[in-house]
Amino acid sequence: MELRHLHYFIAVAEELHFGNAAKRLHMSQPPLSQQVRQLEEELGVSLFSRTSRSVALTPEGAAFLEDARDILQRTELAVKRVQAVANGEEGLLRVGFMGYALMTGYPQAIREFRQRYPKVRLELWEFSTAHQLRMIAADELDVGLISCVRGVPMKLDSLLFRKEPFMLCIPEGHPLAELEAVPLARLAGVPLILFPRKAHPMLYDALIASFRNAGVVAEVVQSVARIETGKALVAAGLGCSIHPASVSAAMRPGVVYRPLIGDMPSPELRVVWKKDNLSAALSLFLEEVRLYRDEV
Repeated sequence: MELRHLHYFIAVAEELHFGNAAKRLHMSQPPLSQQVRQLEEELGVSLFSRTSRSVALTPEGAAFLEDARDILQRTELAVKRVQAVANGEEGLLRVGFMGYALMTGYPQAIREFRQRYPKVRLELWEFSTAHQLRMIAADELDVGLISCVRGVPMKLDSLLFRKEPFMLCIPEGHPLAELEAVPLARLAGVPLILFPRKAHPMLYDALIASFRNAGVVAEVVQSVARIETGKALVAAGLGCSIHPASVSAAMRPGVVYRPLIGDMPSPELRVVWKKDNLSAALSLFLEEVRLYRDEV
């Protein structure tokens, strides 16, 4: 059975006249009659009762008409849906990001994409750089926003979203808070609260290397995965922390931010995805992201 057989059958069932149905289908009557007869033989039932003067649906034909219409309707919907997916207007897009990305234009890009393409189902995941890279490699994530300083793995494409300096987060009343900017050498002996290396290994290693090049041994007393936790510990006087500059936009009582002076890495926020990811929805998402990235 082919879809054309259903079209032929429905036309005859609605016209109850083979001649009129043939005109409607832009074909001659004998081939139409033959195709309907083939359909009946395949089904093993008579769909029409025929006389020399009339055509009527049999009870089996009436039941089959309802299902035939449903099949064609579902087929049309399936065609429209697969075309929408091919155009990126429907489907699933799995989007990763780091916590402090919420303080950039990334959420606005996601919001605009959702409004523009409401039939694309977005799954949003907050993970560290290392976790996002593992998920993208395993095809568990379509696109992520990571922090890095020396590029991205070769199997990934990337788009620079934002580049910014590090800032020092200091407890209020700390001697370093009296400075307008803090030289890296002044952090010798200062307790530091940093993000875990396993979360952002490239960034962590570059930061520690900058301390070493300045002749300073980084005195890391605590590792915290969440920036807000680090700020709370700084406010409690447990030490100072180092964050990308965008984090300072969300102020917290008890802490102040100062620029760092010295040969420091500049963290890059990069949107990353697999080179062989040909998803149309991803392409549309990247178009939206480009509108909200910093001028680079």
